[in-house]
Amino acid sequence: ETLRGTTLEDSPIVACSPVTREGLDALLRALDAAIDGLPPKRDIGRPRLPIDRVFTIDGFGTVVTGTLIDGGLALGDEIEAMPGGLRGRIRGLQSHRDKVERALPGTRTAVNITGIERDALRRGMVLATPGRLRPTDVIDVRLRAVEALPHALRHNMHVTFHCGADEANGQLRLLDTDGLRSGGEAWAQIKLDTAVAAVRGDRFVLRTPNDTVAGGVIVDAAPKRHRRHHAPTLDALAALLSDAPEDVILDAITRAPMIERAALERLVTMPPGQLAATLDGL
Repeated sequence: ETLRGTTLEDSPIVACSPVTREGLDALLRALDAAIDGLPPKRDIGRPRLPIDRVFTIDGFGTVVTGTLIDGGLALGDEIEAMPGGLRGRIRGLQSHRDKVERALPGTRTAVNITGIERDALRRGMVLATPGRLRPTDVIDVRLRAVEALPHALRHNMHVTFHCGADEANGQLRLLDTDGLRSGGEAWAQIKLDTAVAAVRGDRFVLRTPNDTVAGGVIVDAAPKRHRRHHAPTLDALAALLSDAPEDVILDAITRAPMIERAALERLVTMPPGQLAATLDGL
């Protein structure tokens, strides 16, 4: 009954006990079956590691952990911690407690870093290839309110934005409506009090002090301020939400006609090979 209407509604329910170990074999089989049905993790050659823990180990120095996404990390790679632009190099890697020379996207990863002091890092920062990430304090989003929302979301209300391992306070600007009720969707722009290292396509959650109120997907991590209820702006946001690479690239070039190749790569967040092929086709 609790799971009805959620994404977990049809998931298997396995009764098990860590004390007697009854049912644990069935739980492992259920986990294996769930993993077997997952698509491969996206690898676009742009590794990002949202940091959820930072600590030091005697004799090794700074270590961070997180779940690696969008690409692999290898021993000796130069990395950059954003926001902040701190640069260092990978001295050691572990994945699920095993030492590895290369960590793959989708794996829990511990990174031993040289060149960055532990006190300079915090939960929520993101490790990436130097020059790949740009911090932002304004984002355009496609927003969906949770079911059974206690109160409608209001234009200019204050929220807490959660993305990756980071969080920031911000102000919600609704672009196509004056209020968003339970289960409704809208276009919005969020002005954050502090910058975050997020990119187009990242998922996020919005909270008030006591409730989770909405979630959604980032459609533009470097937008300008928009007029509300402006049809061309809403059409452009819809194109950014599209999975068609041609739509994404055309919209990016329309907004920045003289954009350089490297900046376009950061903006559209697609594999370089796909970007090159799409540009050739256009």
